[in-house]
Amino acid sequence: MPRLSAISYVVAVALLFAKLLVVITLQGQRRKASGRFRYPEDARAWSGEVAAPEADDVERLQAALRNDQETVPYFLALGAGYVALGASPLAAPVYFGAFVLSRIGHGLLMLRPRQPLRTQVFGLGVLTLLALTIHVLVAALGASTP
Repeated sequence: MPRLSAISYVVAVALLFAKLLVVITLQGQRRKASGRFRYPEDARAWSGEVAAPEADDVERLQAALRNDQETVPYFLALGAGYVALGASPLAAPVYFGAFVLSRIGHGLLMLRPRQPLRTQVFGLGVLTLLALTIHVLVAALGASTP
């Protein structure tokens, strides 16, 4: 059963990486299509103009990347701890899946703004991290007792 936790973790990390690739690809395509660039060297290289702010969808994609930086590192650390401690294998796909879905959903809702849904989806990810944190702490404290 611990294998299920490890597989769930690896799949979750792979999906988060795939999301990163999609977002940075879209950002580059939309930046080039708009012809508006934040940095002069980019504007020169792609025959565009220097403009701040950049196109709205480019700014939103950048915001999605920044927002991932607020939660994904904690997920990576907590998820690795969860797997290493051998915490409940059956809960792993639930925790990891819920977090990944929340990050993908939040990214989509940055591009297609819908409030309060975007905040609720972000909250799902944070609550998932909170539950995961508690589970990891319980597993760690249980593992440390003789």
